[in-house]
Amino acid sequence: MKLNDIAIASLANKNLKTYAPDSFLKCYRRWHYLRYPHQISYQFNSRGFRDQEWPNDLESVTWCVGDSFTVGMGLPFNEIWTQVIEQKINQRVINISLNGASNDWIAKRAH
Repeated sequence: MKLNDIAIASLANKNLKTYAPDSFLKCYRRWHYLRYPHQISYQFNSRGFRDQEWPNDLESVTWCVGDSFTVGMGLPFNEIWTQVIEQKINQRVINISLNGASNDWIAKRAH
């Protein structure tokens, strides 16, 4: 697999108010969903990941691969753990994650 192959075409350049289980109709505690104090949106880059566009120079970046926790389901973008790390280490962090990703999917992307 090459770097150019790492993409989720169905999510490329999408901007969604809800994504997967993060919706009012699928929420178990709807009162919590309605009272949640943060504005949430899911913006995906041209590769279909909930991340900023990747820089041209990928030599000095940290890569994070994961599932819905890494996607940041239910969180504002700046509170996703990959973004928090990026601020702490002052280095670009690339987020390669997919909601509902299996361990196999994560391992293949990491490889």
